[in-house]
This record gives sequence, C-alpha cells and structure tokens, in this order.
Amino acid sequence: VKVALLDRSLFAKKSHPARRLINELAQAALGWVEPEQPTRDPLYRQIERGVERVLNEFEDDISLFSELLAEFLAFRDEERERARLTEERTRQAAEGKARVDSAKARVAKELELRVGNRRVPEVVASLLHEAWSKVLFITLLKEGDDSDAWRAQLGLVDRLLWSVEPKVDADQRKELLVEIPALLSDLREGLNGILFNPLEMTRLFKALEAEHIRCLSGAGRSAPQPQPVKAEPVEREEQLQESFELLDEAEQVEDDGLDEFRLRIQEAPIGTWFEFRRDGEPAIRAKLSARLSEGKRLIFVNRSGFKSADKMLDEVAAELRDGKIMMLDDDLLFERALETVVANLRDMRMA
Repeated sequence: VKVALLDRSLFAKKSHPARRLINELAQAALGWVEPEQPTRDPLYRQIERGVERVLNEFEDDISLFSELLAEFLAFRDEERERARLTEERTRQAAEGKARVDSAKARVAKELELRVGNRRVPEVVASLLHEAWSKVLFITLLKEGDDSDAWRAQLGLVDRLLWSVEPKVDADQRKELLVEIPALLSDLREGLNGILFNPLEMTRLFKALEAEHIRCLSGAGRSAPQPQPVKAEPVEREEQLQESFELLDEAEQVEDDGLDEFRLRIQEAPIGTWFEFRRDGEPAIRAKLSARLSEGKRLIFVNRSGFKSADKMLDEVAAELRDGKIMMLDDDLLFERALETVVANLRDMRMA
C-alpha cells in the first residue's frame, strides 16, 4: 500500500520491482512445506530477510525492491539449478524402474500366452520361467520388441514347447531329431549370454534330454496333444495379437466416474504442484515431474527434486475426486490480489 501511494505505476506495470518481488516470493513458496524448524530452511530465511529489510528500511526509496528482487532471483536460480539436477536423477531412476517393470510384465505375458493351460514337463517350466525369461527380459531392454533378436528368442519358446510334445509318426520324430541339436545350441548360447549357472544349465539339459528321448520313443502317442506352436510365423503372430486384444478387453472396466479427473490430471503440465492431504498428518506438496508407462504412472518430486510419490493415474484421479489431493493454483499472487481488490471496490461503488 505504501509503495502504491508513492508510485502509481505499481498497478500499471507488471514489471514493477515490488510487484515482481511479491509474485516471485509467492511462486517460490508454492511447493514449500513447513519443516519442524522453519528458521533452518534456506527459502524461509531468504524470505524472512527480505521482509525484515522492507519493514525496517523502506521509507520512500523504491529502489530497495529492485535490490531485494535481484537478491531473491539469484537465490532462486541457484536453488532451482540444484533441484533440477536432483530431479533429473530422480526422473531417470523412475524411468529405468518403469522400463524394468514393463519388460518383466511383457515377458510374463508372452510366456503365459504361449504356455497357456497346457501341461508342460517340469524341466520345460524351469527353463522358461527361471532361465529363458531372463534372456527375454535382457533382450527386450537392450534390443526392443521390434528386433530380430527378440523375435528369435520368442520363437525359441515355441520350438522348445513343440519339442516336448508327443510325436505320433516317424516324420515328426525325424523332424525332432534334426531340431534337437540346433535347439540346444540356441538355448546354450542365450543362457551363456546372461552368464547362467553352468552347473544348473547342465542339469536342465540332462532333464530335457530325457523328455526328448520320451518323445522320440513315441511315449504318450495314444493321447496326442495339439501343436499350435508349429503354426507359420505370420499365423502365429496373428494368433498372439488376437490374444493380446482379448486380454486388453478383459482388463477394461466399466465407467468408474473418474474420466473427468483423469482428464484434469492428463492436461496438467509437467511442473504442476499438487497438495497431498493425509488424515491426521500435515499436508505434503509435490510437483508433477514425469509421466511414465504411456501416462499411466506419475512421478512427483518435492521442492528439492527428490521423489515424493510414485502413483498410478487412476489412484491420483480417485484421490483428486475424494479431496485427498488438490491441484495448486500457480497464478501470480499480485494479479490475483489486485483483481480481488478491484472487484471489491466495484461492488462497494455499486452498493
């Protein structure tokens, strides 16, 4: 008020130093959470020093606000740079974890689709879930799901499953005899690539040899099982795609009333501040730092750039609906206050 009486440009110029100082202080405090000892907090001390200087030194020299603004901007830039570096490391760690989780889920899904409800020998189950799943996982992370290596190693799962199916005629047994050396060689190469335990590999291969001998001897030919894994590659990919679509449809749920809140979160820019409210505990403020897993996973960081929360989109939407989370308004404080004053004066004049 004192500045406004001395300099009417406070209301007309957004660049006025006193006006900018108010806005910068308010924005810096947006993500601030009061610690047990506020006076030990750097931001609190910086703001406190500025306020005390205004109270003790300001008479009619408006240049004081320019000096305080310059000091605060320098402090803010240093603090932001430290937070940016920490936040970058936090985001990279979260992205890495998301990639790992996604790859594990993809491998498990691929194996589930191929094995299905069929009864497979114990050695094959061990090979797939305890050994070859690791080969698939590392290949997916390093090469991606559009690589020849990924497709070849998925194809080896099909080959392995086919190799332990009963062979009902001489042609099939002859085909298996030709396939076994190449199958074992490819298995060994893949497992060696992940430094799989050689002793365990030997044990598994001996057990697998027993299963192949059983198939070559014609054991179980009276109750032959279907052999879908021998489908042509294109046909096999079409079958798997249809299976994925059916699974995706099964995962869809009916309208849960969260669409409005999902949209609000999806439209919120990276850097938006949220307040997390917990029953009986102080509220926590955190900034949206990253969207992972196609936007379904949200990473929040505190003012220093350290991770505060790792939540799924639906979880955040439900908490926003229930009032447990609030999106914070980062509009400029001075402009908001000025609009309120003008509106109140207009109402008083009309009255």
